[in-house]
Amino acid sequence: MYLYLLHSKNEALDVFKVFKNEVEKQCGKQIKIVRSDRGGDTMVGILKVDKHLVHFQNFFKIMGLLPSTLCLVL
Repeated sequence: MYLYLLHSKNEALDVFKVFKNEVEKQCGKQIKIVRSDRGGDTMVGILKVDKHLVHFQNFFKIMGLLPSTLCLVL
């Protein structure tokens, strides 16, 4: 488990880049999909309503990452 404390939402992309580098080096594998539960408290969820979404989307596109959301049917 990893925990990164952010002072503001605009730090999310830089912190995600740090996390991605750490995990990929430790595991020897690349992250391919970033999953969100579509909640407002998740990194991707927060950025859906934030001006920094474009930066996150561009980073995902450049790195070949696929954003994925869980869909719960009740």
